[in-house]
Order: sequence, then C-alpha cells, then structure tokens
Amino acid sequence: MNTSTTRNQVAAEVRAAVARAGLNNASIAAKTGMSHQSVLRKLRGDRAITVEELIDIAEAVGCSVSDLLPAAIAAPAA
Repeated sequence: MNTSTTRNQVAAEVRAAVARAGLNNASIAAKTGMSHQSVLRKLRGDRAITVEELIDIAEAVGCSVSDLLPAAIAAPAA
C-alpha cells in the first residue's frame, strides 16, 4: 500500500467518523486546536494526519484511534 493511498484511506475513515458523530470540519478544528484550513487539507487527503492529530480527532468524535484506520491497517494479516 503506497503512502498516498494510505493517506486517502485514513482521511476517508476520519470523514466517515466525523459524519457519524454529527460534527463538521469547523467543530473538529475547534475541538482539536487545528486550523480549519489544516482540517480541510487533511480530511481531503492532501496532507497526512499525524498520530497526535489522529488521537485528538478520535477523542473529538468519541471513538478509538483504531476505528479511524482502514481495516487493512488496523488489523494486518498475521
């Protein structure tokens, strides 16, 4: 899996979690301390989401970090 694909898959999972939580990009920015523009870039997959940001986002949407990772990453084959 290449970096761009992984970044886009993580962004898609995060977008879905944000939607399930009934939040929007502005509320994620406020809850995480990230700028609104940074949230937009990261959730589009233009920029990578750091581990620290992933933890903050998981907290904001009320899920675990592993819930924000694509299945292929969260539970790799043994």
